Amino acid sequence: MVPQLRIYAAAPTTIDVLPIELLSHIFHLAVHAESKQNGLDFDASTVHAPLQLALVSKHWREVALGTPSIWSSILVTIEAVQDPEHFDTRHIEQYLQLSKSYPLDVLLDTRDINWDFSEPE
Repeated sequence: MVPQLRIYAAAPTTIDVLPIELLSHIFHLAVHAESKQNGLDFDASTVHAPLQLALVSKHWREVALGTPSIWSSILVTIEAVQDPEHFDTRHIEQYLQLSKSYPLDVLLDTRDINWDFSEPE
């Protein structure tokens, strides 16, 4: 006797049944709340958060791509611009496109990559 395969459709998780507006606001808080809590306009550690949110599920991706405020922080490091011939601007272009007309926060991190952050006494 050959066992029969049964395919079950996964029930939506609780967070997937939240209204899109609420999930979008949660995404905005996840990306921006830490920097605002610390009194900063920009937190470099959350620049990649929108990409991580968009990878969770198809539903989250659709909500993330439709939430311009989470794409409004752009980080450009010295390593990226040291070789202008190979400077890849695709991520910047993508963030600009997804942020639509939302105000941008741009951080140009031009610190010396060899500096060890220690100062002589």
